[in-house]
Amino acid sequence: MESPRLPRLVRFLIFNFVISLVGLTLLRIGFYLHFQAPDASIPVSVLSKAFFIGFRFDTRLILIALFPVLLLGWIKPINLFDTVRGRRIWGTYLTIVATAIGLAYLLDFGH
Repeated sequence: MESPRLPRLVRFLIFNFVISLVGLTLLRIGFYLHFQAPDASIPVSVLSKAFFIGFRFDTRLILIALFPVLLLGWIKPINLFDTVRGRRIWGTYLTIVATAIGLAYLLDFGH
């Protein structure tokens, strides 16, 4: 018996969620490695708690960003996979969101 497959939109959102989470986690690790003080000894418990809080923040941020696609992506005229208009709308939306999040991280690095 074959197991039911997830809809394309859900698979697309899961893929984007995982890629975004990996990317933001790598940025957080890069930020820590670049700005850590050479003489500072941070306990592993404090560091792991800080990274866990950052992980939760990134997860929440990505879910909020992808929620409109999940909520509205099923509508036929703006369906992500069935219409050119839908691909343009959601492609533009996701590009703007990714650019805004990336810009916020870059500004945080620079600050």
